[in-house]
Amino acid sequence: MNKDKKVKQSRFRQWKSGKKWLYSSTAVALLVGGGFALSQSNHVEFPTIHVSADVINATQIGTVNGQPVVKAQSNDMTSASFQGTVDGLLASANLDGAKYVADNIGWQSDTTLFDGKALSTFGTGATFPLGQDGFQKSDLAIHIGLGQPFIVQNVGTITDITTGQKIPVSLRVVNNGFEHGNDGQTNQDLIFGVRNEGGTLTFGAVTPVSGTNTGGGQSENGGGAGGAIGDGSMVGFINKVRTTVSLVRSDNGQEIPNNELLVAMKVSDVDANQLAEVGANGALGYIVSPDTALSVSGNGLRSNANGAVVTDSPLLTSNSYVVLKHFNSSLVDFTYLDGKGDHMDIVWALFGYLPFKLNVTGDLQVNKTGVESGANMWNGNYTLKGNTFTATNKKTGKVYTATTDEKGKAFFKGLPIGMYDVVETISSNGFVNTFKKQTLEVKQNAKTTKGYNEVSGDNQEIKGENELLKLDKDTGKAESQGKAELKGAEYKLVYLDDSTGSSPHKKGDTVKWSDNPNATLVSGEKVTESVINGKKVSHDDNIFVRIDGTKFNAYVGNLAIGKYGWQEINAPIGYASDKTVHEFEIMKKDDKTQNIVTPQSKSLEQVIKAKLSIHKKVEISGESAESGFNDIKFNLTPINDTKGEVQTITTGIKDDEDGYANIDVVYGDWKLTEDEATAPKGYDLIKPIYIHMTTDPETDIITISASYHEDFSKPFSTRTFSQSDNVDGKNDNIKGTVAGSVSSETPFISLSKINLTDKDVPTPPETPSIDIEKSNEKIPQAGQGNNSDKDNNLGKGDSDTKDTAVKLTDKAQAINFRVTNNGSETLTHIKLTDKTIEGKQDVKDIKWTYQGKALTINKDGEFELDGKLLELPVDDYIEATGTLDKLADSETHADEATVSAKGAISGKDVGDKDKWYGEKPKTPETLSIDIEKSNEKIPQAGQGNNSDKDNNLGKGDSDTKDTAVKLTDKAQAINFRVTNNGSETLTHIKLTDKTIEGKQDVKDIKWTYQGKALTINKDGEFELDGKLLELPVDDYIEATGTLDKLADSETHADEATVSAKGAISGKDVGDKDKWYGEKPKTPAKPSLPMTGEAKATLVGLIGAVIVAVIAFLKHKEIAKALGAIKSKIKK
Repeated sequence: MNKDKKVKQSRFRQWKSGKKWLYSSTAVALLVGGGFALSQSNHVEFPTIHVSADVINATQIGTVNGQPVVKAQSNDMTSASFQGTVDGLLASANLDGAKYVADNIGWQSDTTLFDGKALSTFGTGATFPLGQDGFQKSDLAIHIGLGQPFIVQNVGTITDITTGQKIPVSLRVVNNGFEHGNDGQTNQDLIFGVRNEGGTLTFGAVTPVSGTNTGGGQSENGGGAGGAIGDGSMVGFINKVRTTVSLVRSDNGQEIPNNELLVAMKVSDVDANQLAEVGANGALGYIVSPDTALSVSGNGLRSNANGAVVTDSPLLTSNSYVVLKHFNSSLVDFTYLDGKGDHMDIVWALFGYLPFKLNVTGDLQVNKTGVESGANMWNGNYTLKGNTFTATNKKTGKVYTATTDEKGKAFFKGLPIGMYDVVETISSNGFVNTFKKQTLEVKQNAKTTKGYNEVSGDNQEIKGENELLKLDKDTGKAESQGKAELKGAEYKLVYLDDSTGSSPHKKGDTVKWSDNPNATLVSGEKVTESVINGKKVSHDDNIFVRIDGTKFNAYVGNLAIGKYGWQEINAPIGYASDKTVHEFEIMKKDDKTQNIVTPQSKSLEQVIKAKLSIHKKVEISGESAESGFNDIKFNLTPINDTKGEVQTITTGIKDDEDGYANIDVVYGDWKLTEDEATAPKGYDLIKPIYIHMTTDPETDIITISASYHEDFSKPFSTRTFSQSDNVDGKNDNIKGTVAGSVSSETPFISLSKINLTDKDVPTPPETPSIDIEKSNEKIPQAGQGNNSDKDNNLGKGDSDTKDTAVKLTDKAQAINFRVTNNGSETLTHIKLTDKTIEGKQDVKDIKWTYQGKALTINKDGEFELDGKLLELPVDDYIEATGTLDKLADSETHADEATVSAKGAISGKDVGDKDKWYGEKPKTPETLSIDIEKSNEKIPQAGQGNNSDKDNNLGKGDSDTKDTAVKLTDKAQAINFRVTNNGSETLTHIKLTDKTIEGKQDVKDIKWTYQGKALTINKDGEFELDGKLLELPVDDYIEATGTLDKLADSETHADEATVSAKGAISGKDVGDKDKWYGEKPKTPAKPSLPMTGEAKATLVGLIGAVIVAVIAFLKHKEIAKALGAIKSKIKK
């Protein structure tokens, strides 16, 4: 309500100040009236417990009932200052059990005095003095005896703080008696008048008497009066009125339990020389205005000011005070202190407009820390400020929000007491939300150890990781070139930002392993010492990592949020250092992602290359002259595990000089040779040159040399370079001339120019030669030829002797031929024959080709190509493949190929021969037979010869009692199969099947072979078409028999036995197989006995049928027979 609201004024007692409505922390509810059953009750006063209150925006001027009396700084009850005073008195109060808060208690639109009558009905003795104090004749009043209560209905509401429910209440007032003035009377009954005085509940009391001289008496406002007034009704003198007031439910009249109510009561209309006392029970403190006319007196407050104010406004008047109580029932006593003894009435006012709130609250502090860092942040990217929390009241569902400060503290001020769920909704920078929901009871601050409620929790710090991948700059792959090694590269991890915290640093500082939160090495190798530009450097606690030799990466995790960079400090062998700083940043992603995996960093390493320059010359024989020579090719071949392809360079003109060539080759070992095809005719080729490159990692010295020796000894050219690692300064390890320094800008080394001179040599004579080779394997090369080869010269498959004959199988064998010109002259007139020299089989279908083209043979038996006589160049060859058919057991085959030819220039004859032997070993015979039995189809044979495991064929092959087939109420078909699973035909086959358990035999067994029925001769042996059965290898006979139905719980087992002889060896073989089956017991079917009623019904139906039949047939004998049937059924 605004302070400038229109103040309601009474037309009586205009000198009394305004009065204000009580306003609680809960909303004002509509009052509902109700009936009451009045009962007598006596108020009991309990001991007072002093509570030390917080005096806020006020000055304590004394104590009443052990509680502070404070003078507020402001009399404006709507002000924040006044609210602070109220909160201070409640802050440390014990409000345990408080369930209800009184709302706007005062005179409402429907307030009335239950069972009250107009004041005028009580005579002028009552109306006159009360009228002098503002009462009107129409105001309601009631005559109440000692200890009797009366009810002022519908004075406001109280709020259930756990549910928010508004409960209409009325005020119950009990007459506790009074003190007479100087009237000589002893009666204790009173007439109570009740009226609305500006929203307050204003009470007036007089005592009716008779036969007493009360002349000269006065009303409360000082008006004179005689004893008998008007109609002759008389009232006595009153010094003190004692009452007990309490709130009761308007719906049922039940009194609100004392310790469940928190209420603010305004006591007003305290006139001069009056003492206003309120009971001590549950009192929490008393508030008076800054200009108060009241002072502490005994257990109450008295006024020293003349005149009383009765208007109700937002201002606390000088003759009013507010008492805060955690108790429902209150003694309210008003006493005259002037000692005159001639006062005919007492008027007082309670409650009214109170716009402040009764905050039944507690403060809640949330303490937030880091799981690992606590309150000491690792760096400036972490903060405890900005965590947002909600506190949700579990009863009302109301949500409160607070945010942490720099120290991680979030404050919820003035929470209504009760149960709360505290949840973090937003986590601060540097953290993920790992704060677990906490449920707690928010109590009054006075009930807590620290003076406030508190919960604590922590959030996990966000950390991150980065992987640096080492790649070759030329290829973009994690594969080195030449003999260079990516795996030796070393990097340091540096900060790329400035930050404070527990691990402060500047941009460019090297990250330490001990910097919070202590980085971890995921991949790579920790480096504690390096050689940089030839100098040993110790790294102590700094993060230096050598690339992993397999994954070619350096991987570091558990890093704090921030900006970082990888910087190479030591190049690996064969590479120049990468000078790029590879930056990455670890940043918070969201409130859930704890580990930040940053994008992969890639360091591209430039392989060192050697610059080679040659000058090719030829020397003129006998002339002492030489000249550069162009268009000559040289090959550089990688050797000694140097990775790379053969490089070719060609000489040409440089600066008007002939015979020059240049090339860059990657770090490694190379062999330089002259290409014979482009070399000058008649000149000797240069000797091979071996180029060798090395790096000493202990000194950072790179050496390149050239030598005529394959082991690089005695080099004729050497240069030394320094591996600078991109660091300025001299490498002190180099003694003598330094050819240069290798860096990312200059990744090159070099040799001085190599001069190469060819000598003139005489042309050697032509030497024709031819070679023929035969093998059942692929022929990789030629022999010496010209009938000079040793036996079996090509190894496996080149079986030139019977002792080394190839062991052949049951299949045909491919035979390979190759004729090679291994001389120095082209060959022609080539003839070839292949003759079997042992065995019955020839090598047939021999087809000759040259460079993939088919050759033909002319009438002279000479090879032709495309219709022309074949000319076979030096080192070239023709080839063929033929087929040797399958040999019989123990048979040996040998054939000899003969080739002849002529030198195309010399005309010399040459020739060669080659033999090839092969043999087929004898196949050993194996004898075996197998029998299987099953109630399922038999798909295959077992191992036989009594070697099978039980149940080897699975379902249906039930060889043991434990795996017996569960049979039904029907007969069971049993299948048999006898298989020849050896390597020799079987005959004299006999078979028996014998029951070994149970009463039933397998009967009607009928055997067949390939669909034809078999018979059994007198010796018990199988015959087919009247002849003894011969069972081929892998063939079988089969049969089906029948096992009759078994009795319940009966088991059957039978064993089949088979025997036979080898048709060639005459050896005996045999096998056995069992089969088990069982019939489970059939469960009995349940039956229900026929009840007497059912039986009677059935008999009745049958009887009806019998009567009908008798009537139809009219035959005595039939009737007699049917009657007998009926009689039996009844039994």
